[in-house]
Amino acid sequence: MQMDTEAPIKVPEYQMLRILIPEPDAVINDGTGDVVVSANSEPALLPKHNYRLIVDGQPHAQPGRSPVFPLQGLTRGTHQLAVEIIDAEGHTLERTP
Repeated sequence: MQMDTEAPIKVPEYQMLRILIPEPDAVINDGTGDVVVSANSEPALLPKHNYRLIVDGQPHAQPGRSPVFPLQGLTRGTHQLAVEIIDAEGHTLERTP
């Protein structure tokens, strides 16, 4: 008799992760380079998970439980933002497009 040894299918823990502010392709023209990024996940952040902001492909500040990220002195021009949910080991579980 042979046993099926395939790994179980991993069910995503989060159904949705998105950046609420700023909206995609938003133009921010306050002159200071200060921007607040806000994200939302469904379900809410699970224990031992953190949010991490990615700016132009690089992690920005320390991961944390808050989905609100103040950015200061952002240079003028186009920037790419993403938010990730990471586990206690720093592995990315979800990422916004």
